[in-house]
Amino acid sequence: MLLVCLAVLAQSPRLISTAELGSLLAQRDSSVSVIDVRDDFTRYLESHIPRAVYLHAEELRAAERGVPNKLLGLVSYTALFSRMGFRPDRPVVIYSAGETRDIDATYLAWILEGLGQPSVYVLDGGFGKWSLENRTVTRRYPVIEPTVFTPAAFTPARATLDDVKASLTARDVVMARCRWRATSRAASFAKSNLMIGYKRGNASA
Repeated sequence: MLLVCLAVLAQSPRLISTAELGSLLAQRDSSVSVIDVRDDFTRYLESHIPRAVYLHAEELRAAERGVPNKLLGLVSYTALFSRMGFRPDRPVVIYSAGETRDIDATYLAWILEGLGQPSVYVLDGGFGKWSLENRTVTRRYPVIEPTVFTPAAFTPARATLDDVKASLTARDVVMARCRWRATSRAASFAKSNLMIGYKRGNASA
């Protein structure tokens, strides 16, 4: 089954194609969680991918001691994702608009990896590609039952300044400058890898 294959392959956040997601949603026993992180809530109301729950990226951060846009703590993320019905045995697919704000999808994927969620995917091309292919959309809200999401710790992967300096002389490391409006598969993959701090492969945006 596709669901089993995806679970085996997903050792870290990766891209999932629109065809793969379409096949996954077509399975009767599929229990995938789909998250819409487009920055305009009204676009979700107009149409979204079936089963998608809306989450604005600003709910993932807050000011701390006066410093804006800081990550939340384990307790806050546990409460948020329990409310959204997340479970460790349920794959999570995240999508943005596709043409803008792809960073929001990779940002959530990075947080979920830091919480130990084993199967996390970012939809390649986002909602834009999904709709251009005339795939099914809906205006209905999914029926989501709260769960008890209990990650043991929150340890997001980060690269320190010293890590970056050390990487400048390494032959197997590619430094990528990721632009906000990049939409190609390579750029999306580079964003994911840069956010998560991987040191593999060549990618450019």
